[in-house]
Amino acid sequence: MGNPEVPEGSQVPWKKFLAIGCAVIFIGGLCFMGCIGAGFYGVMSVIKGSTPYKMATELVKESPIVEQAIGEVTGFGFMPTGKVNVSGSSGHADLSISVNGKNGSGTLYYIATKREDKWKTTSAVLKVDGGKRIVLVGN
Repeated sequence: MGNPEVPEGSQVPWKKFLAIGCAVIFIGGLCFMGCIGAGFYGVMSVIKGSTPYKMATELVKESPIVEQAIGEVTGFGFMPTGKVNVSGSSGHADLSISVNGKNGSGTLYYIATKREDKWKTTSAVLKVDGGKRIVLVGN
C-alpha cells in the first residue's frame, strides 16, 4: 500500500497562505493605527473644547502686546499640549499652545485654576520664537 495520490489542484499553495497572512496583518495594523489616531484626535478635541483653552486663545487674540510682537493672530497649532483636570467645581489647567501671527509665532504657556465652578487665569506667558518673553498675566 502506497500513499494515496492527491489530485492535482487540491493542494493550497503556500504563497496563497502568505498573501492572506500579510493582508490580515496589514489590515490589523491599519485598524490599530486608526484607533490610536482616533484616540489622539479625541484627546486634542477635549483640550481644544475646554474652557481654559478657549480663555487662553481669546486672551492672546485680544492682546495688543501680542499683536505688536507677532502681528495679528492668524491661528493656533493643531496640537496643544498639557492637561486639564476637573473634579466637581474645582480644577487646574496647564497648557502650551502654539500661536501663529502675521509677523511671527511663539508658544503660549497658560495656567488656570477653577474654584467654585469658575475658571481664573493664573499665569499666561507668550514666548516668541527668537527669545522674547511676554507676560500677559502673572509674573
